[in-house]
Amino acid sequence: MCTKLLALLGLFSSVVLFTAILQPSSTCCFSLSRENSSKEVSNPNKLCSGYRAYFNDIRKCYNIASKGPCGEMMVVETQPGTDIGKCTCKKSECVGRPTVHWPEENRCYLIFEQGPCPEGQWLVPRKDEGPKCEEIPCLD
Repeated sequence: MCTKLLALLGLFSSVVLFTAILQPSSTCCFSLSRENSSKEVSNPNKLCSGYRAYFNDIRKCYNIASKGPCGEMMVVETQPGTDIGKCTCKKSECVGRPTVHWPEENRCYLIFEQGPCPEGQWLVPRKDEGPKCEEIPCLD
């Protein structure tokens, strides 16, 4: 009896949870709802709609985290506190090697690879100077 009651209670809880998560959409179907995810706060000073960033030099909006107008291995982000776009190196999310920006080519490269460096050199990150090409110490 106790087992049946717990099973029934579990089923009831699942139905309540499922109903709370799903909300009817205007097309008579159900869609997953994330609180305020599709609702946009009306802001007359906002340059782009949704999760987009504005690039003043080309006067266009691009999706945040997309490639947009950025170089290789770069993504669109916003400058802090604004919706003005900037290109930054993709973050590796703790998987693989980090990347560094190479301004001369306006793109990013993996550290400790040849990248834009001459044969026998690799790209080394520098804290204050930016990345630099250096001789590979153990080439043999």
